[in-house]
Parts: sequence; structure tokens; C-alpha cells
Amino acid sequence: MPKIAVIDCGTNTFNLLIADVNNGKVHFRKRTKRVVKLGSAGIGCNVIGDVPFEKGINALQDYAIIIKNEGVDTILAVATSAIRDAKNKNNFLNAVKTRCGMQVNCISGEKEAALITKGVYSALKTDEKTSLILDIGGGSVEFIICKAGKILWKNSYRLGAARLIEAFPLKNKVLKSAEKKTEDYINTVIHDFFEAFHYFNPEQLIGSSGSFETFQSILSLKGGKKPDYKNKIQELNLYEYKKLHRELLNCNYEERLQIPGMLKMRADMIAAASIIVTFVIRKTKIKKVILSNYSLKEGILFDYLQKNKNI
Repeated sequence: MPKIAVIDCGTNTFNLLIADVNNGKVHFRKRTKRVVKLGSAGIGCNVIGDVPFEKGINALQDYAIIIKNEGVDTILAVATSAIRDAKNKNNFLNAVKTRCGMQVNCISGEKEAALITKGVYSALKTDEKTSLILDIGGGSVEFIICKAGKILWKNSYRLGAARLIEAFPLKNKVLKSAEKKTEDYINTVIHDFFEAFHYFNPEQLIGSSGSFETFQSILSLKGGKKPDYKNKIQELNLYEYKKLHRELLNCNYEERLQIPGMLKMRADMIAAASIIVTFVIRKTKIKKVILSNYSLKEGILFDYLQKNKNI
């Protein structure tokens, strides 16, 4: 039974997924993540600072041990925005090779969007609606308009939460003036998206893991329910989400940490992510928002399996 490890080296977190494959059927054995915050030394400078550099290497060294202990046959490791844009990316990738014994491949924003779509549709299965997939990372945000797994339009913008909190005062309580300036900036950057949206007219927004999982966890607990991490697709209550958005902006960092369901690793960037989501919902007037727990990692895995059908 082949074992495959997928590593997603993102801007904020490095994610590891290990799966067994048996006659084309996938069994997820292990999921884990390490907070590295590669952009913490100044993502706008496009350099991985010394401290996050070492955090990233240490995380991958830990993963190398886990992968060896699990008896993994194949490692699929990719790097996204923070690494692909970094001036010292080759230094980092070479260090990974020599110190962790693995190869990490940088993928473009376009490739990232395609793999995210593949991951989301491995969860959606038969959904035939025209959809907008939104994947909010630390370094970039992928906007993908698709139908039945086919991409109709896509773009990757350097609008990640880490970039926004570096440019605007969003870590703590967000003033109305800061919210407005952030929205104006987002509007300028994604102007071509609105043209595509009105042309294809998506019926629903699908939030791809990350911040959307945190939104759903908080909303579930507010409603007196335990978060459902096993359900691959869940619908967000839009009315309750809009109230949560305002709460997140009105809280400082320490107050956000006290919100049940909030992950410490997301508390500083969650307001930035929520501003993106809320702005898009308001501008597009979309009425249905869904969370997909499958995203880039799953897309990498299923893309590999599709290309290697003999496994």
C-alpha cells in the first residue's frame, strides 16, 4: 500500500498530509501543521528573515523524521507565495535539500489556483453550480471562478493576510478608517476580478480551508455545537458571519485569542482575512458561502494520483 506525503510550504504555516493509497482509494493517515510565519521579518521586502528561515527548516526537519517513521514512499513538497517571491528563495530551497533531505518545488500562482480547485472539487464531487473559490493565504489570495471542476477564470493576487497586516493597522482593533483604506486597496488590486465575476455570475462562494475553517469553528461554538472537522463541505451562516466580522474588527489581539474556536496562529491575521471576505461578499452580493476543508494539499495529492493511475 503506497504512502504519500504532501507538504505545503505556505507563508504562515507548513502543512503535512500523509495518505495511504490502495487501488485508487485514499485513506488520510496523518495531518499536522507548523507555524513558521515566513513573512514576519518583512514580507513586503521579499526576503525570508533569519528567524523564520530557521523556523521553516526546523519544521521540515521534523517532517522528515515523521515521514521516515511512517514509511512514506513518495514526497510531494511545494512552496507558495512567500518562498516563490523571496530574493533568497534559492538559499532556502538549497538548505531544505541539504539539511532536510527533500526537494521542495516552487509553484506559480496559476498552478496554485489549479491545484486548489482540484482539491475543492475532490470534496464537492457533483456540484454543478458556477462557483467562486477564494483561498486566502499569508502571501497571496487565489480567486477562481469554476464550474463542475473546470476553471473558467483565475488570478492570484499579492493580497495575503501577512501582506495586509504589514501595510495596514489590522493586528489589533481595526478603526473604520483603516478598514476603508484596506478595502480601497483591495478594490484597486482586484478590479479585473469584478469584470470576470459579472461575466460568469457565480452562484456561491467556496472558502478554501484556512481562515474559513476558523470562521466556521467560531460560529459553530457560538451556536452551541462542536466544530465538525470531518465534514468536507459545510455552509456558513452568512448572517452570523457578518456579525462575527464586526466582532473580529472590534477586538484587539488579546481579546481575539479569548474567542472560543480561535486559533492562536490566526488571531493576528484573522481581521485582514475577514475584511477580504466581507468586501467580496458585499461587492458581489453573493448569498451563499461554503467552507471546503479540502484545498491545496488535497489538490496536490489527487493531481499526482490522476497522473499516476497505476498506483
